[in-house]
Amino acid sequence: MNKRSKFYDKEFSNKAIELFKKGLSSKQISEQLCISKTALIRNLNLLGYNFDRSKSMQKYTINRNYFEHIDSNDKAYWLGLIYADGCNKVDRNTFVLGLVEEDSYILEILKKDLESTVPIKIQNNNRNSNNKKFHRLELYNKKICLDLVKHGVVQNKTSVLKAPEIKNKYIYDFIRGYFDGDGSIVSYIINKKNNYKDSISFTGTKEITDFIKLFLKKELNIHCCTYERHPDRDNNNYTISINGRLNVIKLCDKMYKNKNKRFLKRKYKKYLKIKNRYER
Repeated sequence: MNKRSKFYDKEFSNKAIELFKKGLSSKQISEQLCISKTALIRNLNLLGYNFDRSKSMQKYTINRNYFEHIDSNDKAYWLGLIYADGCNKVDRNTFVLGLVEEDSYILEILKKDLESTVPIKIQNNNRNSNNKKFHRLELYNKKICLDLVKHGVVQNKTSVLKAPEIKNKYIYDFIRGYFDGDGSIVSYIINKKNNYKDSISFTGTKEITDFIKLFLKKELNIHCCTYERHPDRDNNNYTISINGRLNVIKLCDKMYKNKNKRFLKRKYKKYLKIKNRYER
């Protein structure tokens, strides 16, 4: 800290930090402490207290501490979904989660968990041949972005995602979230005897797919088949698949145990259809 700075005085810096924690804006704090807003922001940043309340978002509420700790089934689910479908633009203090209209109710649940009034944006997804509407939850909050980085959601994450560090008791919820983003469940007839092929697959980096693969082997004794997608592209993109009705049901029973409204209905219905067919 520069000795000429008011922040060199411990009492002054403690007062600034106290006002920051109370949620005052940089303008309010700078006026109370008779310091320029620029100097205030610069020195608080050096102390690890970052202003991320952009003018465009001040009218919206949000629990900026929500992702500080992954300490619940619900948070683990969101982390998994964000690993798959989220975009963490740390350099812009912006987090985006986008889903097709059919799945957009999930964004409303996330908004509620975040205690947020941020509106969900709707746009046409031009990349989709069916021109489906695309719903986006876009948050401007530096702390949320940095907390997500701490939990592994780095910027430009597609080919570099590592395995998450979360408590064992939340891993099935994380897997359910990741499954809703980058997983699939299929069931189809394979012969004239009406025998079915049932399977679940996950796509992602080798680190993520290995994480899921090893966990399922250890916890459920489920073996996953692995193959590299587009090896010529060198983009660290792999798929693992779990085959067989009993394995699919075994995994889904665990994944959906603590679902608490946080799941994609269309995938859950496929699981129930498989399970009901087996139990008849």
